Amino acid sequence: MKRLLNILFFIIITKSLSAQKPALDTSVYNKWPSIEEVQVSNDGQYVLYKIVQGTYFQGPRQFIKLVCVSDDKHWKKEFTSIQKGFMACRFSPDSRYAVLSLPHDSLQLLQLGTDRSVYFSDVHDWSSTGKKWIGYLQENSGQRGFVLYDFTTGDKQFFPGITAFKFTQDGKKLILQEKTEDEKSDGIALRIVDINKPAAVQTIWHGKHLGNIIYDTSHHQIAFETGKQGNKSIWYCNMNKDKSAEKLITENALKNISLLLGGIDRFSLLGDRLFIKLQEKLPAKISDPVALNVWSYKDHEVQNSSISQFGGNKSAKNYDAVIYLRDKRLVQLQKKDEFPFTIGLQFGENSDNTALATFSYPAPGVAVKHIQYLVSTKNGHKKVLPEQLTYSQLSPDEKYLVYFDRKKNSFFSYNIESGVFANISQTSFNNWYYDEPGYSVSFAPSGGYIAAWDNDSTAIVYSNYDIWLIDITGKSSPVCLTNLFGEKHHIRFNLLSDNRQLLRLENKATLILRAFNTETKDNGFYRINLSKPHGNPELLTMGPYIYDVSGDGSIYDGVNHPVIKAENKDVYLVRRQSAGEYPNLYVTSDFKQFQQITDLAPERQYNWYTTELLHWINADGVLSQGVLYKAENFDPHKKYPVIFYYYTSLSDNLHSYIFPQPSDGALNIPWYVSNGYLIFTPDIHHKGKSEYQYEEATHSIVSAAKYISKLPYVDSTKMGINGISWGGIQTNYFVTHTNLFAAACSASGLGDFFSQYNGADHGNFSQEGLAQINGPGKSIWQYPQWYLKNSPVMNAPKVTTPLLMMETTADGACPFDNAFELYNALRISGKKVWMLEYTNHSEADHGVWGKSSKDFDVRMQQFFGRYLKGEPAPVWMTKGIPVRMNGRTTGLEYDTTGAKP
Repeated sequence: MKRLLNILFFIIITKSLSAQKPALDTSVYNKWPSIEEVQVSNDGQYVLYKIVQGTYFQGPRQFIKLVCVSDDKHWKKEFTSIQKGFMACRFSPDSRYAVLSLPHDSLQLLQLGTDRSVYFSDVHDWSSTGKKWIGYLQENSGQRGFVLYDFTTGDKQFFPGITAFKFTQDGKKLILQEKTEDEKSDGIALRIVDINKPAAVQTIWHGKHLGNIIYDTSHHQIAFETGKQGNKSIWYCNMNKDKSAEKLITENALKNISLLLGGIDRFSLLGDRLFIKLQEKLPAKISDPVALNVWSYKDHEVQNSSISQFGGNKSAKNYDAVIYLRDKRLVQLQKKDEFPFTIGLQFGENSDNTALATFSYPAPGVAVKHIQYLVSTKNGHKKVLPEQLTYSQLSPDEKYLVYFDRKKNSFFSYNIESGVFANISQTSFNNWYYDEPGYSVSFAPSGGYIAAWDNDSTAIVYSNYDIWLIDITGKSSPVCLTNLFGEKHHIRFNLLSDNRQLLRLENKATLILRAFNTETKDNGFYRINLSKPHGNPELLTMGPYIYDVSGDGSIYDGVNHPVIKAENKDVYLVRRQSAGEYPNLYVTSDFKQFQQITDLAPERQYNWYTTELLHWINADGVLSQGVLYKAENFDPHKKYPVIFYYYTSLSDNLHSYIFPQPSDGALNIPWYVSNGYLIFTPDIHHKGKSEYQYEEATHSIVSAAKYISKLPYVDSTKMGINGISWGGIQTNYFVTHTNLFAAACSASGLGDFFSQYNGADHGNFSQEGLAQINGPGKSIWQYPQWYLKNSPVMNAPKVTTPLLMMETTADGACPFDNAFELYNALRISGKKVWMLEYTNHSEADHGVWGKSSKDFDVRMQQFFGRYLKGEPAPVWMTKGIPVRMNGRTTGLEYDTTGAKP
């Protein structure tokens, strides 16, 4: 009995405390803490991180402190004053020191685990390498130079006149740039220093206008650019030979092909070639030219009004080329009269003799047409690939191309030498990729996805849930490394770190996997033993949290934090979060036991939110999911207004910790929940054909609204909707096809699919292909009735829901002119509509940030407050703001005259 009373007392006290917490207000945006620039030492024993306040996209943030702590938390140092800039603090490679950039150009060398530090003054740049070296630029008695400092002995060597430096990645060589003076002019000397023999300095070049410097993978060779545009040269030096640098090529050598030197990219893997860029030579500008754009049917890029208004694409074209170091032979991978590759050259992991190159351009029936080539980097020969290879990947040895064919639901390989295709995923299993009726659109890294390479002939790929080893030659059947455990238990498995590098599984006894349960939304980690390919994965940890869901595109921006591994030890930094738990740092070595490093909990000071996963059957008979957000002080006996927010599949965010921040166009969920709203994020379902996507999305949202409206604590007369981008387009469609909602806010959306078809975005791409993909797959002439039926502008007279539209002048995806058509149609039809046009191009594109975001955040709150909570209307809604008053009044004050919007 006593225990029962204690429990009841605890419940009463907890509810009382929740009721007393203040609601979130806009002032918290600049105070909410974030953990950033997280690092772990190479030995895994120490962690560095910064605490800052404010949100990333909403203006300057305030630095609070830097923390360096041991993994067992027995040793800890905090710093409240460091130099501004990214990664101003780093661990030394040998994990013995933390190097901190301090204000006033000072440097602190902190010996980890102790109270001992060494300080250096007047430091302008620094870097560390190897087990004992740190290098930095310093003013020494009025003379600027470079200091090479030995961690172990404290010895220093000063190199006067040095203005820049660079360690090779292996830490054995040091490249110095020294400012020199002679009787004629100032110049630069490029010098090489052997770290182990710092007294021996080799000068390899002397001149003016030194540019980019790179070194090869063996760290024996360097290449660099000199001169200005029109008089550039590329030089090369083998640092193991006591020779000066030699000139590889000058722009004078390119006169016969009328191109310029653009710059250097990298050495080849074998170090025998240099990949460079050549640049188109534009003619001089005409004096006092006519203001004119010439439009031609042969244009690949539509020369729309964005050329003059937003800059357009006025830069010179770049072309790829290769220089052989031995004979200085130039191989052009593209000729001047060819279109430049729009996607950078892609190579195999073990070879760069062949490159996969892509040229993309708008074309009828598709958003972008891709032409892929195989390009020999030895002689420049190009081979156009069959269309089905558009999204293929090169095998490590560049003998095969591998791709996933969604229509055939299979992986295929293409033998480059023979031109033979092979189905390499033939097995009784056929659930490789979701493309079936009722599937909710998701961007998770599963299904038809190549995760990594095991060796030259074996790839690791994903099906919808599981991980497979697949023979790209097609000689052996696929092996499921997770034993179909994911398929059976609705757990989506991914490698801990998705990459397409060689894993060399023969050297690994086990692999750590990320795991996500698509039904419960639990997240965690499993392990597979590669010596037992037919065994089930071993559970390490799984729970109602988000640890790492990298690649899941449905997760809100900024929520996920990939696991960080120590370089030389199996120690990992993870963040654990839930709807009510801040994403704090933890250290683990086995993913079973976790040592908490940080303990931030700003949400405990406010009336925060809780989440609940709801299920219902939609109008198409599909089992649907959605997340209901309720406040901590939620009272089931009250009636609440509800706002629906949607963007494909959002239910994976059940355990996401959402930072309160100004709206970029999307709903600021924490603020609305804390201030008396319910928020519901239902998944949107499709049957696979884009022709019906708007009807099906309407079925999803209407069924969700009808389901929610029957809950006893929901006020069914006060339901609102909001969406941005694709969700903004859907919002504009919803208000023209249902009258269920009392208010709607669309952001960065479209209103007229007809004009979209023949329009262009500000990137100079025609939108007709995009209109077909997002529509019926046919042109406006082939299927005009679809465009008429589905364009929101054509149904403007049917609208009964007050609509707030947020658009930006410079929207590069959903052009402002298109959205304006819907606004004007509603205005002409006498409907309640407001459009906020944000015109500052530096903080408003496809969405808003900075001051524009803070302004829109308040206006959206006022809009929903008026129609869903009966609050007074602001002046901008009752009277508007005439153009002549822009910048003179905000109209945010409430109208006290009694005028109605």
